Amino acid sequence: MFESGTKIITVESSLHKTVGPRKGSIGYVSNHYDTMVFNLMTNEFNSFDIVSSLCEVFFIRFGFEKHGRLERKTVISVFPILKKETKDRSPEAKKCVRDLSDIINSQKNNYLWENVRSNYNDVTSSVPIVLATPLSYDPTDLRKCTEPEFKGWINSYLTSYPLIRFVAKTMESGHFTKYNDEEFSSAKTWENIALITSDRAYRKECIRDWAHSIETRKIGIDFIRKLIAIQSRHHMDSLIKLINNTMFLGTHNILGVIYNLAGPHIYNKFFISRLEDVVRKLEISDAKAAIADIKAVTSECLSLSDDMLRSNNGSGYTPFSK
Repeated sequence: MFESGTKIITVESSLHKTVGPRKGSIGYVSNHYDTMVFNLMTNEFNSFDIVSSLCEVFFIRFGFEKHGRLERKTVISVFPILKKETKDRSPEAKKCVRDLSDIINSQKNNYLWENVRSNYNDVTSSVPIVLATPLSYDPTDLRKCTEPEFKGWINSYLTSYPLIRFVAKTMESGHFTKYNDEEFSSAKTWENIALITSDRAYRKECIRDWAHSIETRKIGIDFIRKLIAIQSRHHMDSLIKLINNTMFLGTHNILGVIYNLAGPHIYNKFFISRLEDVVRKLEISDAKAAIADIKAVTSECLSLSDDMLRSNNGSGYTPFSK
């Protein structure tokens, strides 16, 4: 549902009283997996289904607290799917997002979430259900932010499974020798990257050294961003192949195909745009409508995120600084 390294805010959470990922919590996503589509099957809220994903997040703030922290937590992130056909999608998208927020917040509908949790192995009732969105506006300067946030940002990339797999494949293929960048065409660099991503103690030591000063942070930030840029090019190519190969299989149950494809990448603008291009060529009205619904709901979720950051209990959002 979120790409690794995405900074998110929980717009709503089923966790209310205890310390943890409550409403207003902020963190960096490291991994998301086991994306599923569910029908809520209720009389009260029958206008939408949901897509859900298990997400591992390095949280730097729980709720609207003012001090920083760094805790890795698992949440079940959900996203509503419109079921009603309508030409004016904005009001319906707004309603379904707010209805979903009410369900998450309500103590009366816990049985719904227990049903969702039961589909994930080893997930207990303590794992919160959240409606989370990327931070569309974030003025954080990673060179000057608090140490927990700096470490959360780097860890969200270095512990991501896609990056770990990419590093292993790159080492095996030796493809790095073709890179123009002198540093990243070196076997020694990739051996170091493999160690950072696989050895927790070594990774902790490297991040501590990078976090030491503005100058050393810049070195770490530049290194991680170069690595992610290299991985992203391969990641985008794989996403394009996924879309083309899946859509080539046929258009039976086209809505199921669309949501199963889009679910893990709901907030990836590149992926949704490419999926929309392919769907447009198919000239299937239901498929086009599904993409339009996804974009409408995504827009509404992001607007709620913006509203929360502006208000934040009247204080406004200020990134943590040293």
